[in-house]
Amino acid sequence: ELSDEVSEEYEYVPAKVVRREHRRQRKVCSCGCFAVGDAPVRVIEGGLYGPGLHAHVAVAKCADSIPLDRQAKAFKRAAVPMSKSTLCDVFHRGAALLGPLAYRVLQLVASSSHVNADETSLKVQQKKECRRAFVWDFIAKDEEGHMMVAYRFSPDRSGKTPIEVLGESTGVLQVDGYTGYNQVTTPKKRKRAGCWSHARRKFFEAIETAL
Repeated sequence: ELSDEVSEEYEYVPAKVVRREHRRQRKVCSCGCFAVGDAPVRVIEGGLYGPGLHAHVAVAKCADSIPLDRQAKAFKRAAVPMSKSTLCDVFHRGAALLGPLAYRVLQLVASSSHVNADETSLKVQQKKECRRAFVWDFIAKDEEGHMMVAYRFSPDRSGKTPIEVLGESTGVLQVDGYTGYNQVTTPKKRKRAGCWSHARRKFFEAIETAL
């Protein structure tokens, strides 16, 4: 016999939603006292949706850019009773529960000796037309070398966000030439390091007029 010929094929297995039924044993004593088994731990008391579903809604919206109304349609096809407003509650509940972790990451980023930062615009819905807001990202490593990324939403591009995140911390801040970082890159705070990518752009711009 010769060795087997091996080939690969990727197949898609659709995700499924599981409906769990929790049964709590009940008993009554001859004296008339009742006893009920402990209830399972849930994300919120009396809640219908488990932690995995909370995580899925957040990942689908933030990492895969799937709006809540589209998620509601997908859940409807799976026979899960979830409206857009319910999904919105689930999303914000998850954010509230993860708030302490997000706050801790911001603290660790501010304590790092070297931080990279940048900001990017995004459109935010409002009644007449979309307005422009910004998401700021701060990247650093902890003492064990693990990468940390912290995001902060801001309705504008002012230097208020870098001040709120980095405060009076010291070290190096590697950013582009945007003036919004000026207040945290002073002699008594962080040293400012440039960005090779932004410097590279200037050389390509110079080529157009150098010939």
